[in-house]
Amino acid sequence: MQNPKNKNYWLFQIKSTDFQLVKALRVNELKVYPIKSQRVKIQKGDRIIIWKTGKNSGCYALATATSETGSWPYSKNGLTFFKNNTATQPNVKFKIDLNLWDKPLREEALTNYKAFDRFRGTLPGINYKIAQNHFFLVEELAKNHLSEYKLSKSFVPYHKSKDHPLNLILFGPPGTGKTYTAISLAVAIIENKSLNKISKIDRSKLRLRFNEYMNEGQIGFVTFHHAYTYEDFVEGVKPHSENQSVAFKIEEGIFKQLAFEAKRNMLETLMSNIPKKEIKISFNQLYKAFLQYIKSDQFNSFVTFNKQRVYLHRIGRNGDFIVRKEKSYNTNTVSKSKLRVVYESIPQIDQIRHVDADIKALVGSINTNIFYGVFKELKFFEKEYIKALANLQQQGEASDNTVESFELGALANQIKDQTKKYVLIIDEINRGDISKIFGELITLVEEDKREGNAEGLLVQLPYSKSHFCVPSNLYIIGTMNTAGQSLEMLDLALRRRFDFLEMEPDPGIIKKVNKTPFIDEIDLVKLLNAINERIEILIGRDFRIGHTHFLNLQSLGDLKEVFLYKIIPLLQEYFEGDLIRMGLVLGEDFVKKEKLENENVFANFDLNVFETETLDTFKLNPIKNLPKKAFIRIYDKDYSG
Repeated sequence: MQNPKNKNYWLFQIKSTDFQLVKALRVNELKVYPIKSQRVKIQKGDRIIIWKTGKNSGCYALATATSETGSWPYSKNGLTFFKNNTATQPNVKFKIDLNLWDKPLREEALTNYKAFDRFRGTLPGINYKIAQNHFFLVEELAKNHLSEYKLSKSFVPYHKSKDHPLNLILFGPPGTGKTYTAISLAVAIIENKSLNKISKIDRSKLRLRFNEYMNEGQIGFVTFHHAYTYEDFVEGVKPHSENQSVAFKIEEGIFKQLAFEAKRNMLETLMSNIPKKEIKISFNQLYKAFLQYIKSDQFNSFVTFNKQRVYLHRIGRNGDFIVRKEKSYNTNTVSKSKLRVVYESIPQIDQIRHVDADIKALVGSINTNIFYGVFKELKFFEKEYIKALANLQQQGEASDNTVESFELGALANQIKDQTKKYVLIIDEINRGDISKIFGELITLVEEDKREGNAEGLLVQLPYSKSHFCVPSNLYIIGTMNTAGQSLEMLDLALRRRFDFLEMEPDPGIIKKVNKTPFIDEIDLVKLLNAINERIEILIGRDFRIGHTHFLNLQSLGDLKEVFLYKIIPLLQEYFEGDLIRMGLVLGEDFVKKEKLENENVFANFDLNVFETETLDTFKLNPIKNLPKKAFIRIYDKDYSG
C-alpha cells in the first residue's frame, strides 16, 4: 500500500483535438489514458485532476490511479473517443471518483483564489505534478459544486423521458402558484425528474438551477399581453439605427430562437450516434442548404466558364435562380429541375470539357455559360457542406446553416431521450391574441407534427423565407389566470393542442409553509375556505382567492396588509365595486351599512320606484383599524371575542 506521504497529485490536461473527453465521461468510458511526461513517477494510488483545455476549460473529473505507467489495453468503446494515434503511447489506468461531465468546475471559478495564479503553466495536453493543496482545494470546490445541483455521481447513458406533456397550461385563480409551479416544472423537464421530486428541493437552490438553465438558453420566459404580436414571438422586421440612419432588419423572436437551439441539440445528438462512414446526401437536402448559403453574406456572385460575374437577382417560388450578368439588366433563369438533371449526370465539375455541348445534351438550349456558373457554385458548396457534416460527426457541433437546412425526419426514441430538453414558459398566455401571435405555427406545436416525428411539418416563414419546424424536445408551459378569462372562452385552436392542469387554492400549503394555520388565533385555513365558498356561490370558482396570499405571514399586521393590498382590491374588481356582495363575503365588520339621514339631498322623486321606503349606503371600514375578531367572524359568525 502506498504511503500517503509519498502520494503524488497530477493534472491531466486533455485537448479536444486528441480525445472526446465529455462523451467518454458521459458513458463512463474513461478508464485508461496515455501519459506524455514523467511516466516513471506515476504510482498506483496517485490522485488526478482530469482537465479539459480550450473552450469551456476546467475540471471535468477527479480520479485515482489504479496502476503504474504501462501498456494497458483499452476497451473497444474506449478507443472510439480518440481522434489520433495517442492511444498507442504508454498509459495509466485509473478509476473516476467524481464525474463532472454535465456540470464541470470551470476554470473561471478558480480565478478568485490566489493559490491558482500559477496553477496551469505547461502546454495543453501535458500531464504534470501539482501541489497537494491545489488538488484538495479543487476537490472541495468540485464536491460543493456538484452538491449544489444534487447531481448523481453515476450516469445512466439513456434516460427514458418522464411523462411531462409537451404543451401544458396551468390555469386557476390568482395566487394559486401557477408561475411558481411553472418554474419547478421547467427544471423537472430539463433534469428528467418528476415534479414531486423537484418540489422537495430547497427553493433558493431550485431558483439557482432555473436561472442557470435560462442563462444557458434552455429556458425562455415571456409574458403575453394585448399588444404582443407574431413579429415579437416568431420573427418580424424591426428598425435599427445604423450610421445615423434607420435600417430595417429581420429580428427573431423568442419562440424561433428557442426552437432553433432545441433543433441544433437534436441534430448534434443524432449525428453523434451515426457510425462514422462516408456521408451521402440527397439533392433536395443539398439544394435546401445551398439556398440558405446563397442568401447569406458568405455568397457574392457566380462566375461563368469564361470568368464573367453573374449576380443573383432573386430566387423564384420553386427555388429557381433568376440571375443577371454584371453591367446588365437582362435576367436569365436557372431552374432547379435542370440543375438536378445535370447534378445527377455529372459527378465532377471538371468532367465538363465543352460547356455548350455537354450541358445542352442534358437540358437542351439554354444560356449554358450562366448555367455552368451556377452549377459550379453548387458543386463547390457540396464539398463544403459534406465537410461540415463530417466535422459535425467528429465534433458534435452544428453550424447555423446546417441546422436550418437539415431535415431530421423520424427519429428513434433513443435519440430523443438523449437530447437536452428546452422549455418555453408563456406567462398570462390567455391575455394575448393566440391566433395572431402563433399564426400558422399553432399546428406545428402538436406532438405528432413536431420535427423528429413521422408526421412532422415544416412551414416557410413570411419574412426570412426560411423553413421552420418545432422540434420534439421543446416543451411549452403556459399560465392562465381564470379570473381574467374562463377556459371555455380560450382560443379553440389552443385548447385542442394543450393539456390543462388546474391549480386550485390549496389551504394545506398554508399549514406546510407557515408551520401552523394560526396567526394571532386567526385560523387562516378556515378564513380562506369561507371566503372562497362564498365567492364560488356568487360569481363562480374561477374567481376564488389563492393560498399564496396567506403564506409566510408573521402577525395580524401582515394579514391586514394582505387584505388591504390584495384581497380587497381583488374583490372590488370581481364585484365591480358592489359593496353589498363584498359584505356577503367578508361580513359587517368590513362593510358598514348606514341609513341615509338626509333624504332631502335628492331631487323630488317617488321613492316607490326603488321599491323601498328608505335609501341605505355602504362603506368599507378602514382595514388597519379592525380587531382580530373581525377576521375570525368571517368564518365564525358567532364569535364575540
